[in-house]
Amino acid sequence: MRAPYALLAVSLLVAACDLRTEEAKRLEAKRIQMIQQSNDTAGTPQLRWATAGKHHTTILRIQPFGSTNPNEIRAAMMKEMPNYDGGKEEMEKEGWTHVGFRDRDTGIEMTKPVSELRGIDAVMADLAAKERAEEEKKKAEQPLQN
Repeated sequence: MRAPYALLAVSLLVAACDLRTEEAKRLEAKRIQMIQQSNDTAGTPQLRWATAGKHHTTILRIQPFGSTNPNEIRAAMMKEMPNYDGGKEEMEKEGWTHVGFRDRDTGIEMTKPVSELRGIDAVMADLAAKERAEEEKKKAEQPLQN
């Protein structure tokens, strides 16, 4: 319960020597609050969120990746990275610069710049293309009816 007070004290210290705009400071506070609320409502020992970076601009999903082998962990993280696609515009609007994962057990992290994510339009176009391809495949598989 003391975490919000400690966070407030740290925020005041940072704000005292911070030359950023009020909007940048507001977005940082909003990001921190969003992560805290997410962890309070949906966080578990197996899954939680954290921020990183000088101004809390990196969002990390902390979870176990089921291995102690760093190469296997990184491969699992790479496999999960496309799950961030489609959120590019919203993340940029909220001030996030990087997204990624941290293995809960080993501390291994992998991040990706938000600018490299695919936007919602690209994701929706891919989804529509896959649906069209499936429909064409079904039509091709149906016997010709005369």
